[in-house]
Amino acid sequence: MNFRSTQAIPSNRFRLSPTILIALSDTTVTLTNVRTREQFTASAILAPNTQIRSDWEITAYRYSENLQPFAHPRTPVTNSHAAEMILRSALKDYGLSQFAPTIILRPQPRFLVDITDAELSTLREIALKVGAARVAMYLKPEFSERDWAYFENA
Repeated sequence: MNFRSTQAIPSNRFRLSPTILIALSDTTVTLTNVRTREQFTASAILAPNTQIRSDWEITAYRYSENLQPFAHPRTPVTNSHAAEMILRSALKDYGLSQFAPTIILRPQPRFLVDITDAELSTLREIALKVGAARVAMYLKPEFSERDWAYFENA
């Protein structure tokens, strides 16, 4: 038996981890499986009984700056720790806690035109801390059929 092959094996045939589009908004996080297009919506508001790590975060939490980390009008993320907790919870509720998915992250629509590299880097770091194998940023308001096809085969 010869186990060597001259033909390339399609990478998507053996890939176990899913590709997930995460669309952020002020109050919700929408996860969409790119292959099946099945959607799951989770809250982007921290629960009142959330464990907070530092004194600064406790103070911010009391003044409700920390309750909605994606709702600030001038920056995509106000607190990266809170955003990480929300994304980790959403992935766990969706059933992806044991996989390392490829995450396509789309910031809130108001930031799609003028988001800075530092803000993109912060969002990318949050996705990697949550457990993403790879992170891509999507800076368009809606997915077109061409975009779906591209990410299904990526």
